[in-house]
Amino acid sequence: MLKGRAIKGFYGLLHRSTPCNQAHSHASSPNDPTAAALQPNRAKVWWRVAQGLGAVTAATAAGAFYVNEGDPASIKAGLGSVPRAISTVAWYIRAAAAYRACKLQFPEQAGQDYQDALAGVHASLAPSLLRLCETSGGVYIKAAQLATTVSAVPQEYRKLLEKLQDDVTPCHPADLNTVFQQELQQPLEALFAEFEQKAHAAASLAQVHRAKLWTGETVAVKVQYPGLGAAVTADLTVLTGLARAAEWLFPDGFRFEWILAELRQNLRTELDFRVEAANSERLRSAIGSHTSITVPAVVPELSGVKILTMQWMEGCKVTDLEALRAAKLRPRDVGNVLLDAFARMQYVEGWVHGDAHSGNLLVRPAQHQRWWWRLLSGGWQWPEVVVLDHGLYVHLPDRLRLDWCRMWAAFVVNDMSTATQIAQRLVGEQGAELLPVLLKPGGLGSLSKEDRKRLRSQAGLETLGDVGKLLERLPRELTSVLRITAVVRTQAAALGASLSDRLRINAVHALRGMAITREGQPDSARPVYIGDLSSRATRLRIQAYIWAMRTGFWVCHAAVSAWEGFRAGLRWLNPFRRRLKAA
Repeated sequence: MLKGRAIKGFYGLLHRSTPCNQAHSHASSPNDPTAAALQPNRAKVWWRVAQGLGAVTAATAAGAFYVNEGDPASIKAGLGSVPRAISTVAWYIRAAAAYRACKLQFPEQAGQDYQDALAGVHASLAPSLLRLCETSGGVYIKAAQLATTVSAVPQEYRKLLEKLQDDVTPCHPADLNTVFQQELQQPLEALFAEFEQKAHAAASLAQVHRAKLWTGETVAVKVQYPGLGAAVTADLTVLTGLARAAEWLFPDGFRFEWILAELRQNLRTELDFRVEAANSERLRSAIGSHTSITVPAVVPELSGVKILTMQWMEGCKVTDLEALRAAKLRPRDVGNVLLDAFARMQYVEGWVHGDAHSGNLLVRPAQHQRWWWRLLSGGWQWPEVVVLDHGLYVHLPDRLRLDWCRMWAAFVVNDMSTATQIAQRLVGEQGAELLPVLLKPGGLGSLSKEDRKRLRSQAGLETLGDVGKLLERLPRELTSVLRITAVVRTQAAALGASLSDRLRINAVHALRGMAITREGQPDSARPVYIGDLSSRATRLRIQAYIWAMRTGFWVCHAAVSAWEGFRAGLRWLNPFRRRLKAA
């Protein structure tokens, strides 16, 4: 029964459209392993705590002075990591004691009682880890957000850490003058005609100000915090050391070092705003004249490693339903545009925005409205999604992108044999039959208990952690895309987009992506298909199915819009009807 719940839990992560933001709590008991571990030898334990904290403090302070060679901002930022290091080591020691006690209580580390006790330890420590990340900010929030995407991390941690918001208190603009002087060799007042002192937004790595150029154009100026590089180096050093020591805490032997290695690589990219500028321009070029997506233009002469100046764009948050309706934007249309944008990125472009949370997506009415849309929709406007923060992208190699397109096309015609062939290339023979079932919407629910058990046995899966290992066998790029699309899917579902909308949109772009070469142009040679997809009749059937879905969608959409317009007209006539009745 536990194994069945494990499979369902993993399947839910792939297809559920509701945010996992509800905390999982366990009632404390006298047998709490955390309390039991801290009672004996209290003096000895806290003496070791003091030794560890002193060593971390001294090493961090010495590193800050040595690495930054007297740079005041960097030294200040580096020394600011000392309190964070102390809090982190203190949490680690408490966690080590709790997990050690649990292992001593269950030497064999097996059985339902052990699983329940281990879940209790996870749940008792997760809230304090959440508070640690919230108060530490910066690298800690980035690390926690990355950890929530790894299924091998206990779900008690993931459910709480998913609540983290990348939001911090901005620093004063006067503290940013040094950054402008170093990057652009001019003071702030010489670069902009106007510069709002209050930050429009502030995140863990930078803050954004609204400004006006001497030409009169309004721009957004993204400025990296002074000395951030030193703080990031110090925090990553502490976290990497603890990650190495933490391997023995988790019974499955899961290694956390690779998370820190990926975080280090991501931060190296995010801290160079020239990379973000290049990514932004690449997406602008890829979307071309697409009327539903837009990207702010970069002002290159006012941008550098730590400063990014770009076109200012107004819009409402993708999660603000009241603001959307006030702007005459139907939420479901916004959800479909969002799905369409990211489906095009993954299936056609192979270049996917890596940070698709709601803070990086604004919505506004499209600049060029379709007159026929306004006529059929009863006055609703067509939405346009503004994509912000281009620091992180996931590149799908062309062969992987084509395999992903073929798998989705196979899902459309329920060709599971072709999907299994593709899965063999992705994860190998073991698990190749189970993977398509997990990835296909509704696939797991259509199986009997016997089939689920057979597939689980064929994949060599026993627990939830084992199911996570199947996902980790996928190419890392595809795992990242699954994480991104899960975030987009949740937002689109909250806006009213349905499962049929997602299937239709994915099928359209997957079929189109199968005929795109590495260079992004239609191939003059015949595309390579496998399995049932090699049949032209099958591909025509897929196209007919997609056409029928699109036609049905637009007919239903037009009917609903016409009905809403008719009801609005009746409400508009109500005052006249009341006057006639009174007369």
